[in-house]
Amino acid sequence: MLFLANLILAGFIYISEIEGSSPAAPSTDINLDKIRLVPFSINKAETKSAESAASCMQWSGIAGADLERARDLVTHLVSPNDVTETRVEGPTRFWVHIPPVANPSALLAKLRAADVGEVSVQPDNAISLGLFSAEETAQRHLNQIRGKGFTEARIESRSPHVKEATLIIAGLNKETAGKVSGLKDKFAGSILKRVDCPVPEKQSECVDCG
Repeated sequence: MLFLANLILAGFIYISEIEGSSPAAPSTDINLDKIRLVPFSINKAETKSAESAASCMQWSGIAGADLERARDLVTHLVSPNDVTETRVEGPTRFWVHIPPVANPSALLAKLRAADVGEVSVQPDNAISLGLFSAEETAQRHLNQIRGKGFTEARIESRSPHVKEATLIIAGLNKETAGKVSGLKDKFAGSILKRVDCPVPEKQSECVDCG
């Protein structure tokens, strides 16, 4: 019995030594002391600012005769620096006229008596004799009028006239955008829609400008 008890004790000690000498499982915790959690947040103010900066309104189809009035209404809502204007221009016109005179009524009567049509007195007392899109047509008309004795008549070229314009409007908040939308109905045929703002052109750096 004593021998059997010693044998069991020896076996227990042998098994304990084997288990104690077995290698430990590798740890998955690597450099835990160097790991730290960083909170992540979205700057809502910057996101909102970026969204509003990328949004403008395009007002197109503004007749040339209405451009000045439309421009004045818009620049009462936003800074003129926030308004970009593009124009579609018509051809140069040629104006046949007589320069300002002291007694335009008397000259007008003489022109009508000579059967010169389409005459009118201008605010500066000049006499308008017609506006033409082709210089050749204006020259023929001038020659006819001079042939009737009105040698003071002449031709003056006028700069291209604006047929239509488009305004790109930036600097809008919710309130001013609503007010701009209300302007469209005052200009027949015009179209207003939200668009991406044009990207400002980068100024090239001057290298060795001397």
